[in-house]
Amino acid sequence: MTYGKCECGGEVREKKITYIRRFNGQPYEFENVPVGVCRDCGERIFKGKVLEKLEHIALDKRNFIKELSLPVAEFH
Repeated sequence: MTYGKCECGGEVREKKITYIRRFNGQPYEFENVPVGVCRDCGERIFKGKVLEKLEHIALDKRNFIKELSLPVAEFH
């Protein structure tokens, strides 16, 4: 995928990342998500099709390869 230039003017290159996103209040972790990352400022740029696919994946529990337990604490 091509991403063009970042708003800061830096070059954007595609990387595969681990991404955590909430759907209906539930956190999901996705591995190997393609995203454009600016080489200068680090800004991440997601394509609309990628975000749509993440939502589609989250709707079907059979897509998940493992489930994690995550400790949660409130910052005071």
